[in-house]
Amino acid sequence: MHSYQLVADDDTGNIPKQSRTNRWLNDVWINKKKQIDIFLTVIILVIIICLVAAALFISRDFGKSSAVHATNTKVNSSLSSSNQSFALPFDSDGDIIMLDKIKRLPDSIIPLHYQIDLQPNYQQLYAIGNVEIQIQCLKRTYWITMHKKDIDIQSLSIYGDGIHYQIVNIRYDLKDELFYIQLDQQLMDGHYYYLKIRYKNKIIIHNRYGFYRSHYRNRFNQTRYLYLTQLSPTDARNLFPCFDEPSMKATFKLSIIIPPGYSALSNMPVKSHSILPDGNSLVSFLTTVKMSPYLVAFVVSDFDNLASYSSNNILIRTWANTEKILQTQDALKLATNYISFYSQLFNSTFPLPKLDLVAIPDFAIAGMENWGLINLMQQKILCDRRYCSIANYASMASVIAHEIAHQWFGNLVTMKWWSDLWLKEGFASFASYLGCNQINRNLRFCQFIVSSSREKVMQFDSSIYSHPLHQPIKSQTNIRSLFDSISYRKAASLIDMLYHHLGPATFAKGIQKFLHKYKYENANSHDLWECFAQVTRINISQVMDTWIYQSNYPLLEIKVVNKNMVNISQSRFTEEGAHNSKARWFIPFCYMTENGSIFHKLIGPNDSVIILPESTAWIKGNCNRTGFYRINYDIEIWKKFINLMKQKFQHFSNHDRANLLDDSYRLSRANLLTIEIFLNMTRYLTNDHYYEGFAAGVSRLKFLISTLENSSVVQKAKKYALHLLQSNLYRSYPIDKYDINSNLLRVFVLRTAAWADHAPTILQVKRIFKSWLQGHSISPNLIPAIVEIGVKIGDDDDWNKVLKRYYSIDDDHGKTFCMKGLAASRNPKLLQKLLEIVVDERKVKPDQAVHYLDLIARNPYGTDLVWNFITSHWDQLYNRYNHEIFTIPKLIALAVRRMKTEKQLRKVQEFFSRYNGLENYTRIAKMEIGRLRLKVHWINRHQQILTSWFNNIYDELKL
Repeated sequence: MHSYQLVADDDTGNIPKQSRTNRWLNDVWINKKKQIDIFLTVIILVIIICLVAAALFISRDFGKSSAVHATNTKVNSSLSSSNQSFALPFDSDGDIIMLDKIKRLPDSIIPLHYQIDLQPNYQQLYAIGNVEIQIQCLKRTYWITMHKKDIDIQSLSIYGDGIHYQIVNIRYDLKDELFYIQLDQQLMDGHYYYLKIRYKNKIIIHNRYGFYRSHYRNRFNQTRYLYLTQLSPTDARNLFPCFDEPSMKATFKLSIIIPPGYSALSNMPVKSHSILPDGNSLVSFLTTVKMSPYLVAFVVSDFDNLASYSSNNILIRTWANTEKILQTQDALKLATNYISFYSQLFNSTFPLPKLDLVAIPDFAIAGMENWGLINLMQQKILCDRRYCSIANYASMASVIAHEIAHQWFGNLVTMKWWSDLWLKEGFASFASYLGCNQINRNLRFCQFIVSSSREKVMQFDSSIYSHPLHQPIKSQTNIRSLFDSISYRKAASLIDMLYHHLGPATFAKGIQKFLHKYKYENANSHDLWECFAQVTRINISQVMDTWIYQSNYPLLEIKVVNKNMVNISQSRFTEEGAHNSKARWFIPFCYMTENGSIFHKLIGPNDSVIILPESTAWIKGNCNRTGFYRINYDIEIWKKFINLMKQKFQHFSNHDRANLLDDSYRLSRANLLTIEIFLNMTRYLTNDHYYEGFAAGVSRLKFLISTLENSSVVQKAKKYALHLLQSNLYRSYPIDKYDINSNLLRVFVLRTAAWADHAPTILQVKRIFKSWLQGHSISPNLIPAIVEIGVKIGDDDDWNKVLKRYYSIDDDHGKTFCMKGLAASRNPKLLQKLLEIVVDERKVKPDQAVHYLDLIARNPYGTDLVWNFITSHWDQLYNRYNHEIFTIPKLIALAVRRMKTEKQLRKVQEFFSRYNGLENYTRIAKMEIGRLRLKVHWINRHQQILTSWFNNIYDELKL
């Protein structure tokens, strides 16, 4: 169920108090006659006793020591008691009430140290494990509650205080992956005990979680295996019995047996390495620092490494198979610089003696931040300059920055519970922006990552089925569904907004205080805001709680009151329009005027007034697109923006131009602004040579053209698109220079010109494509677009040649640009053949298959094919990917988001109405169905408006 928050029908009534029931019963008692029947008296007393017992039961079940927890985050009570037009769900103590519905570990026992010894059988794919856990009893208890999953317990003993305890009973809870150990005597509070368990578990081969086997092929086409762990978020229990919650931090000492020719990595450096009589080796590692169990990791492989040292003498190594190890040089340089940068930024030295980064051939996610041992999807660490474009490099730099930032946010300080997942993922994402910007200044790609991320999540968060950053947990599988765009991108965007409002120096002081105060411990959002409050003397919690505990975001209405006064009001924005709800925010607002001055103002929940100099002609909010809100202006202000952009677009920064285009487009899609405002604004694009604004306008224009039903109007509209391309189409681009703006713009213009049937571009691409097929090399920045367009305009023979090239290339980036070309075919038979290839694990790695399905779905000729394929193979795909944290939502959305017709909408509704196995992904299905429904209705209503506008602009410009 949803948490108590300002969503949906906005019913946030007070939670019933036990005292009200008591007063009511008391009134009933007083009003009774003195000669009350003795039987009735007994009945009333029994009711009272039952109510009190129920209250005690609820208190016990939702207290800190219960199996079902309530997540109470302390906030400043002034927000709940202030005279505002909205209210967050507070209890009488000023705590925000968000109820988890999952069984939690009791707080009677905490782990202090684990000694884990693993003896894998790499041939028969199982492991024998021995774990000894030192625990401390905090409250007297007969029970020890732990997690385990797919583990066979072979022996178990508990001792301490000179006593070997007898085990009376063991109970298992398969749903919540718990097991309960009942003892014959109580464990005493304040005392220490040891729990020894011998167990057996499987080495997984068909999924990528827990302790699993991966593989690669060397240049002799031999299959080589490696063995590794992926324990986040809740799979430490799959490797060893443990107290598998983030707040159950402990130290860990690991040892593992490895086969000849292999090496082992773990969180800490190797302590000892000894060869056993059977030829295997026993590798032991130093004891870790105090950390959460999901961060425990090891990799057993035959990989080679490159090494470097950071400025503060931390050993940094990159690992890959011997044939690819030199391709990790860029990653090694980045990681070394990031460690030094973050140590200085956070005023906190990296606490471990080493950091390893490993290229995993088959990994379910881009990267995993295991403390001291980061595992990365292979293409996020390897960079072969023959195939690695600047966009690939930017993605690699961003992912590595994110995972290294986690060494502080997530590892050094960890959220108390998964409901505050945003605290680690949002901060790591935000810190990755800072790292990328500092270490890669000459590339200037940080701004594109930030802007693209913010716009994508604002679209996601505009659904009525979105959710707040802070969420209650309903089940174990529900934890995985929290890893979405809200926890990553929205959280990062809100932190970025606060960063710009407070300023870099003040913000850094708040972060440093937080990290120092809670190092090696756990914290929640209240702890973070309290640290900021101590630095700024501002009630940051009052501001940020309105963003953390509410879904969606504000729509600001800026209206001119008179020549020097504007009024700003707010409402909840969704893709269905502005909601008349109680939701309100404290908004860090910035605005600029025509003289270039920038002003900052904190807007409260009620309407706000801004007094301007009398000579002010216009005001634009959300300077440089740093705010997480949309703005609708008076129509006259919108018209001024259109004229200003046409006359001298440099009035606005690249970010501001993109912001105006995005807001006008999204407001029109929500039926809050006429689409002509956006369309007229695109006319300035003939002179814009910056990717962010140009792509924001033209990409949305391309979508609008794709919705037109009249083919002659489509051709006129494409002529208008070509008109906008002209100045960029014939520019000279330094295509191999590491300037991301020039490269992204060049490729975007090339693709758009081919889409608009620009004959000179198509002829040029055809020539380059044929040359590439013959073995000539071209820039990796151009290859994806060239191959994609070449296949689209080519024949079946060209397609088969590209498929042959796909099989021959031993590089993930190279394979991906081949796949982009194959997916662009206009031949449904070839696309159907490609679908069969994509899901064949012998031909396509599972970590790439869903991305390739997405490439096919983007093709209008492939959208329905992909949908039919996914729905007919749903059980197979669901079983393969259900345990992975990002993949199922992608599968649900990748075809639906490209659909545009009533017929497609009906097919989607029909499938999800009869399929009941989505579990925690129902929200995503509802979101995509709702979005498709709105899109179909909007297209139908705007067909005539779009037709008229493109006809008129065609005639006006004499195209």
